[in-house]
Amino acid sequence: MSNDPRSSPWLSIRAAPSFVQRELGDDEACHFLVQAANDLAAAANRIEQAVSKAMANELGSELGNSRNARKVIDKEMETVTKRVNAASERAHDAINMLVGKTDPKMPEDVATALMHQEVRSVFQRMTDAERRKAIATAISSGDESFLAAATSGSPILSGMTAVEQSAAREQWRSKRHPETSARIVRLRKGLAQLDRLGPMLKKWADQLVKEPVPEVLAAAELSARKAAS
Repeated sequence: MSNDPRSSPWLSIRAAPSFVQRELGDDEACHFLVQAANDLAAAANRIEQAVSKAMANELGSELGNSRNARKVIDKEMETVTKRVNAASERAHDAINMLVGKTDPKMPEDVATALMHQEVRSVFQRMTDAERRKAIATAISSGDESFLAAATSGSPILSGMTAVEQSAAREQWRSKRHPETSARIVRLRKGLAQLDRLGPMLKKWADQLVKEPVPEVLAAAELSARKAAS
């Protein structure tokens, strides 16, 4: 991985804010993810400059310069990783909140809970085709109680898989809460970009440091042993 401006990884890191902004659009509520991407790009610039300076130190040994460069990378990565992780946690919290507010509502009383059990019992005996049709009808008609019954609880109780239940809830959200559904999609895409770019920065930064040849490492180890004896 190169620090050549023409290289794909370097361009990706420098363009991190643009990548994230593209996924988020004009959603100002998600701006904190763009800021985290800005932090990644800024860290890349600082790392490149500091590593170049450390490796060019004519008064230091090749091994010493390499170690100093590594320290710079570790310090920058520690700082930017904390910021990116904080943004990631904030995004996950926002997604969970939005999902919780727009999932089909769970029963709030015993009578409704018992009705949900009956629905799941009937649902379990349906064929796959019948279940798909029933789900589509509930989403189209806005039958939130029916959909909540079918997609809550253990999947085995309704004859559906966990993936099918999740997909049904997403379809409900997209149909009944389109703006919130779109924001969740944007947040997830922005997160995916950060998840991709964070490790890329670390790998790219490590490649900036020229590792001493084995002979230099061996000489340094021998010198350290003599100094300790």
